[in-house]
Amino acid sequence: MKVHEVKSIKTNNFNDDVTKIMDLWQEVMINYKDYTGNWYGIYHEFDSDFKGDYTLSICNDNISSSEKEIVIDDDKKYKIFEVDSDNDISTVWQKIWDLEEKGLLKRNYVIDYEKYSNGEITIHIGLK
Repeated sequence: MKVHEVKSIKTNNFNDDVTKIMDLWQEVMINYKDYTGNWYGIYHEFDSDFKGDYTLSICNDNISSSEKEIVIDDDKKYKIFEVDSDNDISTVWQKIWDLEEKGLLKRNYVIDYEKYSNGEITIHIGLK
């Protein structure tokens, strides 16, 4: 699957304030509010594990004018976590990190992504 990058930042879960990510999403949603299709938060270019720096790219699967495409290999294995009304995204990410620290989740740190589609949010974690 190919998605089209709208905007990216380099960030860190523990050294940067979460408002950096929230501001990125807000800017994209304001500037691209009329675009249809699914939205993606693509986590890639990891320096190490979830404690290190990484790139977050906000992407859409229906914007063809983007200069950069990111390819998500559909043949790779992903563990999918649903974000429901009882959880918010940060709670699910904390669960993912806890599973990893306990050795119950073996991540490959190539591409992870959040998918926003028809009011549903899923987090896809690439597995070794």
